[in-house]
Amino acid sequence: MVIAGGRTICARGQCLRNLDVAENIGSLDLVEPSRTVMQSDLRLNEHYGGRMQHQVKVMAYRTDVRHREAADHTMDKDLNGVHPVLPRLAVRALARPGWLLEINGTAVIPTRRHDGFAGGAL
Repeated sequence: MVIAGGRTICARGQCLRNLDVAENIGSLDLVEPSRTVMQSDLRLNEHYGGRMQHQVKVMAYRTDVRHREAADHTMDKDLNGVHPVLPRLAVRALARPGWLLEINGTAVIPTRRHDGFAGGAL
């Protein structure tokens, strides 16, 4: 993947939290957490002037793979045709008890229009 210029936005540790009140949200599956966490990542990009198509990498860490297919489908739907590098890893635990999913996203927001810039890559 080659990215020509721009501002790099790194979203660290997006987890299932209510960002307005900084509280964890309980969930027993990965579908809703996937949707909520991807929306948090998008909100961060938009705050800095980016859009979903500026995503170049999304790292997904999960502690429970029983709902993997549904969660992957949700993430793919939220990416809406954008194809960043997307490793999806199973881990024993995350930083806090009860967290099922953590996503770290990287976006490159172009400083000028680049012909062919789509899906996070040239």
